[in-house]
Amino acid sequence: TDNIQPALSPNGESIAFRSEREGGGIFVMGATGESARRLTDFGFNPTWSPDGKQIAFTTESILDSPNDRNPGDSALWVVDVTTGKSRKIGDHDAVQPAWSPRGRRIAYWAKDGGQRHVFTMLPDGTQPVAVTKDASLSWNPVWSPDGNYLYFSSDRGGNLNLWRVRINETTGQPLAAPEAVTTGGGNAHREHPSVSADGRQIAYVEQNVTDNVHRIAFDPKTETVSGIPAPLSRSLRPGRDPNASPDGQWVTYASWGQQEDIFVIRTDGTGERQLTNDAYKDRVPRWSPDGSWIAFYSNRSGNYQAWLVRPDGSGLTQVTHEPENHQLTRAIWAPDGNRLAIFCAEEGARIIEVGKPGNEKKLPRLGNPDEHFNPWSWSPDGKWIAGSRRPGMTTSVGVAIYSVETGQFEILSDSGWLPVWLNDNRRLVYEDNGRLFIADRVTRRTRKLYEMPPHTIYGVGEPSPDNRFLYFSLLQREADIWLLSANN
Repeated sequence: TDNIQPALSPNGESIAFRSEREGGGIFVMGATGESARRLTDFGFNPTWSPDGKQIAFTTESILDSPNDRNPGDSALWVVDVTTGKSRKIGDHDAVQPAWSPRGRRIAYWAKDGGQRHVFTMLPDGTQPVAVTKDASLSWNPVWSPDGNYLYFSSDRGGNLNLWRVRINETTGQPLAAPEAVTTGGGNAHREHPSVSADGRQIAYVEQNVTDNVHRIAFDPKTETVSGIPAPLSRSLRPGRDPNASPDGQWVTYASWGQQEDIFVIRTDGTGERQLTNDAYKDRVPRWSPDGSWIAFYSNRSGNYQAWLVRPDGSGLTQVTHEPENHQLTRAIWAPDGNRLAIFCAEEGARIIEVGKPGNEKKLPRLGNPDEHFNPWSWSPDGKWIAGSRRPGMTTSVGVAIYSVETGQFEILSDSGWLPVWLNDNRRLVYEDNGRLFIADRVTRRTRKLYEMPPHTIYGVGEPSPDNRFLYFSLLQREADIWLLSANN
């Protein structure tokens, strides 16, 4: 059973944690593991109130990257440890809560367009106050024991380091500019701080992460891979969501991190070109069926919209005009080159006609109003759209396919995501917990295709047109625990 995200109670006698047992939820047990009981049937990242009577938690799990967020908002809840009665607080996005030492405020971080900012609010969910509000990515807030500082992880110095800001615990107002706690460079991510009870030491995780586009040889007849994944680009720039061109000669991908841009590179690793180069977040590029355009989604107009760009970087064109409070997160080509499948959490999935505003078809929900269908790949014959199914209150996902002809869904798996079609319009390859799986639409058979311990496969992209190569991002991590002395 998966048991994660432990939080020790203020008196040291109990541990709250997330567990998948009994259907999942927030559990509490004694400090030596005895008498585990479930408080809620949902929730992640628990944090105790200072008096030990309540636990705050959110509906979305945060384990690693602040960029890997679900569509839609995560809600903040509080549960009474004795009665198990829970209530939602606030009406805004919130993840990774941290209760202040005197119980006066709860710190958290939230999405704000393409940015990630730290906030605090009162324990009843009112009076949210922004602690950071700039072009940087800030997340993972932790209070100092005296409540005078809020520590967090941020890329505001160019690399992901630990920072702190002097703060008024009662009002939540920052009292000074953030100051760096660590100043390391390179690919290292410094995150998950924990401050000692006397405030004099800080433990944290330092991860060295490489995340590049790779390809591996694949035999579609025998459904086997051969060799080891070969990187396309050897730069230090992280790359995700690869997509092979219709002629099989090029791959487009998006860089990831502080600057997110669209690139193209030949399949032999030569001829790399950068198509966008600015502060906007450009994500999930996809070749048009004739190879003349690359679709992606971007916040360059304010909120996330679908855009097009030529493979030489010219012709940048906005395709969708979603309302200001909508955030579009997908733009997937139909094989006819005239339509896109798009997704935003507020409206769900839709099919639109490129260049014809208003001509669209809204896809139904998956089974219940809270379960989204998130499109990722359109079958070559145009009859099916494959995507992820994501219940609204958990991070569990699964693979589903939508029939364009009948308007009906079929469920292929209860786990996994990012499915891509093979060219037989029958089989799909998808990622599940860092491994590649293959599924058959007709027989419903699924099986593991490939894994590469200890590394993680992520961001599966459309395969080569002949299906002889599979493309994906490969995350390679090395992590250590560090301890430093804090300056008060």
